[in-house]
Amino acid sequence: MKKIILIIAVCTVGISNFLILYFSGNSTFNGIIFSIPGIILLAAAGYLSGYFKGGSSKQQHAADLLSASERKRQESEKTLQEYRNMAERLEQGAVYRGPDVLSIPDNPNKERFLSILCEYIVKPKSSDRIAKYFTILSGLYPRILAVMDLKGGIISFNPTIMALYGYYKEKEITGRNILEFIIAENHRNASENIGTAVFPGINGSEKYTVKTKDGRVVPSVISSSFTFKTSGNPLSLLAILSDGSGSDESNPGELLKKNIWILAGDALSGYISPPMAELLGFTVEEASGKPVSYFLDERGAETFGSILNSCRDNGKDGKFSIEFVKRDGTCIYTFINTMPILDPKGKFLGIIFHAEDKTERRIVEEALQHRLSIEKLISGVSTRFINIKPNELDREIENSLKAIGDFLDAIKSYVIIFPGKKTGGQKQFSVENIHHIAIKEKAKKSGNTPDNADDSLETTSVPVVIDSEMAGFFRFDHKKSEKTWMDEDIILLKLVGEILVNALIRTQDEEKLAISQERLKITLHSIGDAVISTDNDGKAIMLNSAAEELIGWKREEAVGKPLDIILNIVNGTITEYSMKNDIEDKGFLALMDSGNNIVLRSKDGTERTIDANKSPILDDYGNKFGEVIVFRDITEKRRKEEEILYLSFHDKLTGLFNRAFMEAEMLRLDTKRQYPITIIVGDLNGLKIANDIFGHAEGDRLLQKIAKILKASARKEDIISRWGGDEFAVLLPKTSEITGTEVRKRILDACASAESSPIQPSIALGIASKTEESQDIQKMLKDAEDRMYRHKLLEGKSARSAIISSLGKTLFEKSLETEEHARRMLSISTKIGKAIGLTASELDELKLLAVLHDMGKIGIPDNILKKPGKLSKDEWEEMKKHPEKGYQIAGSSQELSYIAEYILHHHEHWDGTGYPKGLKGNEIPRLSRILTIVDTYDVITHSRVYKDIMSHNEAIEEIRRCAGTQFDPELTEIFIQVMGNGENLETDESAS
Repeated sequence: MKKIILIIAVCTVGISNFLILYFSGNSTFNGIIFSIPGIILLAAAGYLSGYFKGGSSKQQHAADLLSASERKRQESEKTLQEYRNMAERLEQGAVYRGPDVLSIPDNPNKERFLSILCEYIVKPKSSDRIAKYFTILSGLYPRILAVMDLKGGIISFNPTIMALYGYYKEKEITGRNILEFIIAENHRNASENIGTAVFPGINGSEKYTVKTKDGRVVPSVISSSFTFKTSGNPLSLLAILSDGSGSDESNPGELLKKNIWILAGDALSGYISPPMAELLGFTVEEASGKPVSYFLDERGAETFGSILNSCRDNGKDGKFSIEFVKRDGTCIYTFINTMPILDPKGKFLGIIFHAEDKTERRIVEEALQHRLSIEKLISGVSTRFINIKPNELDREIENSLKAIGDFLDAIKSYVIIFPGKKTGGQKQFSVENIHHIAIKEKAKKSGNTPDNADDSLETTSVPVVIDSEMAGFFRFDHKKSEKTWMDEDIILLKLVGEILVNALIRTQDEEKLAISQERLKITLHSIGDAVISTDNDGKAIMLNSAAEELIGWKREEAVGKPLDIILNIVNGTITEYSMKNDIEDKGFLALMDSGNNIVLRSKDGTERTIDANKSPILDDYGNKFGEVIVFRDITEKRRKEEEILYLSFHDKLTGLFNRAFMEAEMLRLDTKRQYPITIIVGDLNGLKIANDIFGHAEGDRLLQKIAKILKASARKEDIISRWGGDEFAVLLPKTSEITGTEVRKRILDACASAESSPIQPSIALGIASKTEESQDIQKMLKDAEDRMYRHKLLEGKSARSAIISSLGKTLFEKSLETEEHARRMLSISTKIGKAIGLTASELDELKLLAVLHDMGKIGIPDNILKKPGKLSKDEWEEMKKHPEKGYQIAGSSQELSYIAEYILHHHEHWDGTGYPKGLKGNEIPRLSRILTIVDTYDVITHSRVYKDIMSHNEAIEEIRRCAGTQFDPELTEIFIQVMGNGENLETDESAS
C-alpha cells in the first residue's frame, strides 16, 4: 500500500512539473515557484508511505530524486540558452559551426533550435527583425510556408513559395488568417483543427491545400499541401509544406537558391527573388512590378515574346537562352528554364522561370566547342564520300543526313536535287529524327496531337550551287525558337550540301561521276589546309591546290606516286612517324602532339615547317580504303615565335644579348666546372657627344660599330651583352684573366684601327676573374667595373682628342672650311696669343677655338652654306644662328664646354654692332676678339664662292680701316705687327 501511494505521488509530481514548466515559459524562477506544491506533495507521500520513517537511507533516496530532477531542468535551460545565443549570432551574420544537429531529421536539438527561431519571430515588433529570423528559419527548414499566431494570423511567410500561388505583395498576406488561403473543401476541417493544433498528436497529419489568388488550385513546382505544427515559447503555429512525391515537384530548399522570376500572362513581373534581382543589378523593390521588356533590348524582347508564346502554346517546361540588360547597360547571357502556370483546365495563367548566368568565357567556350563539333562532324561526312562506292551512296547520304539532323536536333532533314543535265531527274532524300517520331506516335495514341502542330515548326534551307547554278537545296525542319543559327553553321552546312549533291551526281553515269569528283575537288580547294588522300598502297589519288603549292607537285604529276616521294619530309618520313612505337596512325599523331617540328621540302627545294595529321578512310564495317593527310604551313608562325624568343633575350639595336640574359647566364655558369670564369666590362666613350652633335642616329651607329668590334674580337663560346645604355659586358667561361686580357687587347686594338666616321669608336674596359667557388661572382663584376672606370679616367685625354678630331673632320665635310684653313687659323692665332702673352692653358683654348669656332655650321642647311650668290634676308638670319648652335654643341660636352662662351661671341664687334648679343668693347671675351681678326683676314685672303680674294696688303688695310668699329684697336695693331709684310705666313706646324 505504501509503495502504491508513493508511485501515485511521483506520477502526480511529474505531470504537474511538465504542465508547470510548459506554461511557465521555461523560466527557471517560475519553474521553481510552481514546483513547490509538487515537492511538498512528494514529501507527504514519502512520509505516508514510510520512506521518511525508515531512517536516513530513505531520506537520501528522496533527496537524490529531487537533485536529478533539478539537474535535468538546469541542463534543459542551459541548452535553450545556448540556442538563443546561436540565433543572436546568426542574426548578426555569423556562420553556424556548432554540432551538426540540423542534418538529423528526428534530432530533438533541431526541434529546439527551430523553436528558438520561432520565438524570435513572434516576439519582435520590427518587421525587419521578423524577416531576418524567418530567413534563417526558412534556410534551415525550407518547407516552412508561414509562421502564425495561435489563431492562424500570419506573422511571417515564405515570399517565393507564396508567389507561386499569385501572392506577390506583403500587404496581401501579413496579418491575414491562414484560413483565407485554403481551398473551400479544406476550410471547415482547418478551422476546427487550428484550435487543437497546440496539442501534439491531434490532427497533426491532416493536410490542407493552398489556393491561388483567384481561388483556383494550380499545379506548381512544389507541393501545395501543408500541415499545422506548433513550436516556440510563446507558442506559434507553423504551416509546413508536405514532402510531395509528384514528378513535377521540386525541393523548396533548392528552389529558394535559384534566380526565380514569376510573371503573369501579360509578362508583367509578379514576383522576383532577391538573387534574380541582384543578377540584374537591382533590388527586389526596384525590379518588382516592372515588365520584362524593361530588362531587354529590342532583339531580346522579340526572343522573350517567342518564349512566352511557346510556353502558352505548349504548356510544357522549356529551356532557352536570352540576353538581359543589366542596370549598368551591360548585357548578361543566361540560360532560362521555364515552367508554365496552368489552371486545372489547362488555361495559361503565367510563367515561372529561373535563370542561370553564363559568363562570357563560358559562352566563348561553348561557341568554340559548337564550331569544333560541327567541323568534326562535317569532316567525317566529307571523308565518307572521298572513295565511296556507287552502290553505297544512297545509304551513306541517309546516314549523313541522320548524323547531321541528330547533331542539330532537327525533326527532319532533306536533300532535294533539281532536274538538270548534270543531275538527271529530280531526287529527294529525307530522314526523320527517331526521337521526334517516338514523341509524335505517343501523342497520336494519347489523342493529344494539336491541330496546328505544323505551325510550331520552322525550316532552315541552304542552297546548293554548282557552276553558279542552283542545283538544289539542303534543309532542316526544327521547332520554332529552339535553334539559333550562326553564320559559320550556314557556311559549313552549305559545304555539306555541296558534298552530298556532288556525291549524288556520281550515281548518274561516268560523266556524272567525273562532275562529282570535280565538285569534291572544288570543295577541298576551298579549304585553307593542304589535303592529300591515298589508297591502301600509300599512293596519292587526290590533292587540293593548297597541297600542290606546299609540295611543289602538280596533281597530274603526283597522282599515282607514293606518299613518301611527293611528301618529302626532311627530318624523317611519314611512314617512320606512323610506325613510331609500333602503333600505326597513333605514332604520327603523337609526334604532332608532342610539338616536334616536321620540315617539308618542296619539289623546288623550299623548306617549310608544317603541322600535320593523318586519318584512315573507313567504311561502316571498319574496312580501310586509304588515308587522308591534312597539313598546313606554320613556318611564319614558328618564325614569329622564334623572333619573340630572340627579342626576349637580345638587344634590338646591337643584336647582342641583353642584360637579363647575361645575368641569368652568370648564375648558370657560376659552377666549379666553369672556373676560372672571367668578365670584361666596357663603357663606350663619346656616346653623349655623338648624340648631341651628330644626332641619335649617329649614336646608334656608334653602338652598332662597337658591338661588331666586340663580336669580332671575342671567341665563339664567349657571351657578349649590352649591359646598359653605353655599357657592354663579355663573359668568358673557362678563361683565365691572362687569356681575358688578350681578348681585351684585341678589342682596344680594333677600336684604334677603326675608321672615324664621324667619331672613332673608343671604349674603356675593365677585367676581373673568379677562380674559386668561395668567391662571389657579384664581387667579380664590381671589380671589373672599378677597373673600367680607372681605365676611363686614364683614356679621357685621348678620347677627347679623338672626339675633337672627329668634329673637325665633320665640319670640313659639311661647310666650306678646309683643313688648310684650320691650320692657318691655328698658326696665326698661336702667334698672336704668344705676342700678347697668353698663358699655356689660354693658348690651348685658343688653338681649339681656332679649329672648332664654326662648329655650329654643322646645323645650317647645305643650300645656305654653299650658296654661290648673296644670301637673302631670311637665309642670312639663319646663317647668323651658327654661333648659338656651336655654343649649344660645345656646352653639352664636358670636353668642349670651356670654349663654348668664346664660340658664342666670335662674331661680336668692338662697337656693339655684331651678333648674337651685341656686346661691345671689353665685354667681348679676349679670345673671341683675337679669333675675329684672324678669321676675317683668312677669309678675305682666300677664295670663297661668294666673293673675290684680296692680297695681303689689301687685307691689312681693310683690317686697319675697321679697327675701332669691328675689331679691338689694340689687338689690331699687334696683329699687323705680327703679320708684317706677309712673308712669314707659312703655317708653323710646331704651333699645333
